[in-house]
Amino acid sequence: DASTEVAERLRRECERLSEATMTLPRGKRCDATGQPLLEKSRTTGPYGCSPFFAFPCGHAFLAAPLAKLVCRRDVGLRGSLVRTMGRLRDLGCRAPSDILNELRAKLDDALGSECPLCGDMASNCLARPLVQSRREKERWKLGS
Repeated sequence: DASTEVAERLRRECERLSEATMTLPRGKRCDATGQPLLEKSRTTGPYGCSPFFAFPCGHAFLAAPLAKLVCRRDVGLRGSLVRTMGRLRDLGCRAPSDILNELRAKLDDALGSECPLCGDMASNCLARPLVQSRREKERWKLGS
């Protein structure tokens, strides 16, 4: 059956992608802040450095600046991220590890789904006005 074959190909592709690795150049910096990605910090991930995301296009971001960038560009995702981060914060150490892991995985999936600088998110923001507040509009208004 064709649908079974397509489903199996998709499953294999997902498995392959989940095991994919990427080599970053020495000294690679966050494309949002300019901070080194592999610098030791107070907020450490499993390898002694801050959590970060690297995309196939070559852009890479520390997790916190990426979350801010994504929230500014994707209003729909912003609510989801804020709810998930709030739930993680509220549960803290009291939550069972499987719930915390599930919430972290959702957050990682949302942040790592596409590069905010060159993915769909970037092109979608082109349709929004650069200046949105009334004060900013007045500041940019050309003389009559």
